[in-house]
Amino acid sequence: MENNEIMLFFEPRLNTRTGYFSALHAVVRWHNPRRGQLILDDFKTVLEDESAVRGFSAWMLKLAFAAADEWSSSTVLKSSSIS
Repeated sequence: MENNEIMLFFEPRLNTRTGYFSALHAVVRWHNPRRGQLILDDFKTVLEDESAVRGFSAWMLKLAFAAADEWSSSTVLKSSSIS
């Protein structure tokens, strides 16, 4: 996280009933200098202890809330939820 190698991306979710995008799903990726871009399943073993998991989760929530805050000032985001 300190080297900005881990990033949070947002994938739109399409509501097939309305035909509009209704949600964004946050996904995390690690751009490993040697192995390239990795999905969470490829690196979650690095998060071995509880404190590492807590720190990682807090970091992800901080980024997600920052993005939601930025979007709330525009017409992009109408509502948000964390689940």
